[in-house]
Amino acid sequence: MLAIILRALYTVLLGNPTLKKRRGAPMRTRFKTWYRLVGSAVEYAAKLANPDYEVDFQKLFLTSDDEDEDSTSLADALAIMTKQWPMAFDAAEVARLVNDQANQHGAAMREFLYPGVPTFHVATPKSVAKRLKNHLDEPVKCGERTLILRRMEDLHNKTWRYSVERSGG
Repeated sequence: MLAIILRALYTVLLGNPTLKKRRGAPMRTRFKTWYRLVGSAVEYAAKLANPDYEVDFQKLFLTSDDEDEDSTSLADALAIMTKQWPMAFDAAEVARLVNDQANQHGAAMREFLYPGVPTFHVATPKSVAKRLKNHLDEPVKCGERTLILRRMEDLHNKTWRYSVERSGG
């Protein structure tokens, strides 16, 4: 019996289409490693077994994220970034916002990026970039929209630029 189960699991994992993508390819959930190894394989196997029944972990996680406090914080932060910088921005701009004590959005961004840190702490572009990196390619629901933080290299200035991808509603 164990051999049958292991053979079935091995077959599912071998059929995983995500393993053919490049190593750093964006994944459909914020649990990138898990999705790459397990989630996409299960979705693929379920589709082969029953094409009429859809298993979509991105939708499942986005639905459960509505109650998740961490996800709500990310959604709020991405909404602020969208409002502040509709096109693109860099870590220095976020650091300036975080350090602006009088700005309501700055306080919210500070709480998201530096929870529990005293208000006199000065955020640097380097520390902001490090903290933003933890949230790259994580889709979250914000109302009817899905927001995703993206990063691209500005080859002219040799810096990273960020943007918030918006889809849906």
